Amino acid sequence: MKQLGILFILITLSACTAKYDVIRHGDKQLSRTDSYYISRPNNGTYGAIKYNNSGGMTRDALFSELSRLGVKAVREMNVLDKNKSLEVAKQKQCDVLIYPTILHWEDRATEWSGLRDRARIQVELIDTETDATIDNTTLDLVGTWWTFGGLHPQDMVNESVEDYFRQLFGLNEE
Repeated sequence: MKQLGILFILITLSACTAKYDVIRHGDKQLSRTDSYYISRPNNGTYGAIKYNNSGGMTRDALFSELSRLGVKAVREMNVLDKNKSLEVAKQKQCDVLIYPTILHWEDRATEWSGLRDRARIQVELIDTETDATIDNTTLDLVGTWWTFGGLHPQDMVNESVEDYFRQLFGLNEE
């Protein structure tokens, strides 16, 4: 009986963690000495629900992690299309444009519904000198099914971009 109780607790605790996948389509490592311009994506939606400021929170998560790593980054306050973002990045003399796109954003009342929060974000990195895509990554985020209201898609974005930039800058070996 004691073993069943321990097993139940372990299963419950393992289901209480958010899961995310950083799916990179390429393995090129970038330099932390380059400068990065971060575009602001459109806000995420789920059906008819629009999540205000989810685009700003996504951009800010990318900016915060780069800043924490000591990387020079500039963030755009307005939503611009890719061509305009690339033009502004060049004007600001940044080496790389970070162009995130929110593909899915679902902030659910998990604590009473049991439905998990979800988000999917594509992050495209473009060399401003050549206009070539140098990295294209999908952040696939799934929240816990058991929460007390403390986990939201933006929290999962913050966690996943840390792992993403560690991969991008080759910091996983340190």
